[in-house]
Amino acid sequence: AWVDARVFAGYRAVAVDPAGSYVYVTGASVGDEGNNDYATIKYSGSDGTELWTFEDLTHAARYDGGGDDVAVAVIADSSGNAYVTGSSVQEFTKIVTLKYSADGTQAWITNYFMYGSAEPAALALDHSGHLLVAGSALTGPGTQQDIVVLKYGCADGNPVNPFPVYFDDNGAN
Repeated sequence: AWVDARVFAGYRAVAVDPAGSYVYVTGASVGDEGNNDYATIKYSGSDGTELWTFEDLTHAARYDGGGDDVAVAVIADSSGNAYVTGSSVQEFTKIVTLKYSADGTQAWITNYFMYGSAEPAALALDHSGHLLVAGSALTGPGTQQDIVVLKYGCADGNPVNPFPVYFDDNGAN
């Protein structure tokens, strides 16, 4: 067993790559400007050696959107890439999803928002090379939060049609 007992603003999610070689932990840590930033750490699955560190700003798997940013989900693929999603709050709340390559460098970033509020909840990878993000969003003025599913190409982060798909409180999209 191994333990990382550092103080963190909040661990939110953990993932293991398909081979069990790496463990990824994501959440938030306080950034330079006093707001929370996404922070994702990669560990060796065998002995807990830290491979990405959030203190090393030259090699950190971090995201600072300029406001309060909190990662809520992480998933890893068989190539050692990690996908992270969370909320970024500035004048509105948006879903920010990133891909980190196996060495911790940011490969791409995408943003999604509707009518002032969108929040992610979970990630999944399909067998066709796509990343799915599930969450909730206001889909129109004066509406309730609806379920939203976003789909991106893992290679480039581009949206895949016919997504996003919305499900309202009546079960329709």
